[in-house]
Parts: sequence; structure tokens; C-alpha cells
Amino acid sequence: MTIREAEKNDTDAMSALIDRVSRMHITAALEPEAERIFLDSCKPSKIVENMQCNIRYHVSILSNEIIGLIGVRDLSHVFHLFVDSAHHQTGLGRKLWKIALEASRSAGHTRAMTVNSSPNAVTFYEKLGFCVCGPTDHRNGITSIPMVLDAS
Repeated sequence: MTIREAEKNDTDAMSALIDRVSRMHITAALEPEAERIFLDSCKPSKIVENMQCNIRYHVSILSNEIIGLIGVRDLSHVFHLFVDSAHHQTGLGRKLWKIALEASRSAGHTRAMTVNSSPNAVTFYEKLGFCVCGPTDHRNGITSIPMVLDAS
């Protein structure tokens, strides 16, 4: 397995991974319109836009397949973190997080990191050291929990 910075030609596979994992773990609890909004925001063209708007992605590749990804906006906000369901509980999410954090620190970011977690991922982020830092947000039918990891 290798982890590297994502490239534009990875976006189709990245989008497919997000779509697949989201349908299993996130969108089943959403109303149809919220599901559409969420999945539309993860299409390849949107990921390309994200890359052009200061979101740095890393991908994990096994047997020429993207099995995990993390995207960090402005060196400080976990925007996307998805791991193929077959690779949950293997430490891959933690590895992706550590690489993204190191990339942010190497680029000079020394402040807190944030994430808007889906309800089912709160425990994972807590294991990384994040803490809930505000009330649950409900926007466009999508629920998220703001979390922060202090810089210390």
C-alpha cells in the first residue's frame, strides 16, 4: 500500500470511493434531497474544484485501487476522510490523518485542526484526539458535529 498526494487523474476513483462509502455509512439516514446534495458535492468535477481551492488530498492505493483518501482545506480543516469499508478498523484512517497532519505542519500550520464530523464518525475522531466544540449542525438536511484538535 502507498499513500501519496492526489492528482487530478485520481478524481474519478476518489469520487467513486466517496460515493460507495457514503451510501453505506452516511446517506442512508438522509432525506432524498439531502442525499443528492451530498453526493453531488463529491463528483469528480467538484473534487477538481476543491483541489483548485486549497484542499490538499492524499490517497491510499492498494493493488492500483484507491482505498482511502483525506482532504484538508487551508491546512487546518479535515474536509473529507473516507476509507473503503473493507479496510475499516485497519488503521488506514489514522495513517491518512497522520500524513495529512504532517503535511499541514510541514507547510507551517501550527494552530488547531477542525472537522465537521458525520454522527457515525465522532468516535473515530475522538480517538485521534478531537473534541466536540459546538452544537450539532443541521444544514441542507445533513447533520454534522463540529470538532477541534488543539495544536498542542
